[in-house]
Amino acid sequence: MRRSVTPRAASAGRAAHPAHVSPTQPRPARPISEHQLQVQVAAYLDSALPTRGCWWTSIDSAGRGAIAGARMKRRGVRRGTADIMIVSDHRKPSSTIWVELKSATGRLTPEQKVFRDCVEQAGHLYVVARSVEAVAIMLVAAGVRLRGRLT
Repeated sequence: MRRSVTPRAASAGRAAHPAHVSPTQPRPARPISEHQLQVQVAAYLDSALPTRGCWWTSIDSAGRGAIAGARMKRRGVRRGTADIMIVSDHRKPSSTIWVELKSATGRLTPEQKVFRDCVEQAGHLYVVARSVEAVAIMLVAAGVRLRGRLT
């Protein structure tokens, strides 16, 4: 494979490297998807939440088709519901935490903003998390006594 050589690189006796990255530097890690993040958070919550707490995730409606989507809508499935609901005895009167997982570049949809406003007005905690570490920090900040820590 032939590399182009810039005048500056030629004067230094070396070939230019695309994007000015040293050939010996490792490539930056590829960002994880929301699905991958959800799997990681699920494993963390299973190991870290106290036995008197529980969590579950909302129904993923992706790729189910029009008929299944219509049936889910009639059953009350709504757009914008947070990805994860955590119930714990960490505070009173509300002990519910809603977590919306987003990739590094993900943004809340208008429906998610409506849901966020609704649960916050009811006194619940709503958090947008972009990593397992962010979920762990949020749980500690909310006063949830955890069984396990991130390793």
